[in-house]
Amino acid sequence: MGKKIFWCIFGLLFILLWVEIFDSLQFTDHRAVPFVELQTVAEKAELSEEDYRLIFSQTGLGKPAVDDLRMDDYFYESLQMFQEQKQQPVLYERRYLFFPTTTADVLVDEEGHIRLLKLPPLRDGDIILTKSTKTLVYRHGHGALVTDGETKTAMEAMMLGTDSAYTSARGLGSYATLMILRPKADVNQTETALSFAREHLLGVPYRLTAGFFDKNKSDNGTVDATHCSHLVWQAYKAAGIDLDTDGGWLVSPCDISASKELEVVFSYGFGEDGKW
Repeated sequence: MGKKIFWCIFGLLFILLWVEIFDSLQFTDHRAVPFVELQTVAEKAELSEEDYRLIFSQTGLGKPAVDDLRMDDYFYESLQMFQEQKQQPVLYERRYLFFPTTTADVLVDEEGHIRLLKLPPLRDGDIILTKSTKTLVYRHGHGALVTDGETKTAMEAMMLGTDSAYTSARGLGSYATLMILRPKADVNQTETALSFAREHLLGVPYRLTAGFFDKNKSDNGTVDATHCSHLVWQAYKAAGIDLDTDGGWLVSPCDISASKELEVVFSYGFGEDGKW
């Protein structure tokens, strides 16, 4: 009996080790792309779809971000900064968010100090996602809702034992993977989502099982628990937009990232196509 228990424990630890090794190799994709000078493209009066694809591959900037930056006189200089950021060697460390279970992979410089990504212009209602957080062997990722693009303020449900709160979107730029998405919604829908978030999703206790049995609280406005992706989903569900692509009990950052209701503003560490 003792040997069986030993080999069972050994086998479990062996499997967990390989899961951890595979996860560490696969969770981020920062493959370098050949450098292409973007000045000629930046000086064009109009950009083609091919131009947008080239800019995305060189900078991680999606069409919405490019269009926003083109309204600035320093469009080319902005492209250069994002291009340099994408070309920069990627160093990251795993740090505890909640000891001993939950960790985050954060960007660091050569001296081990946290490095923040330069973010594109944000708009109210943008969604920020990362897959750089995990609990034990489950890489669940994290999400936040931008409530004020001008001040780069976001709302997030962070972890067990905390309530949802406002945070700085700049701080989210420390993750080794980052995706910013923008709903294809009209102004009224976006404002409805944000109003619901401010009135019903702020200061709500974190619970991973939020939404398992009573997912949508849009009608009665009483949200007694939430988690990061549930907060984002619930805000837009109140505006009539369902971002949960698989319709399951638990909405995840990955589910939201695949929604056709969203378009990519910025992608970092998600490979050539910029997808989860």
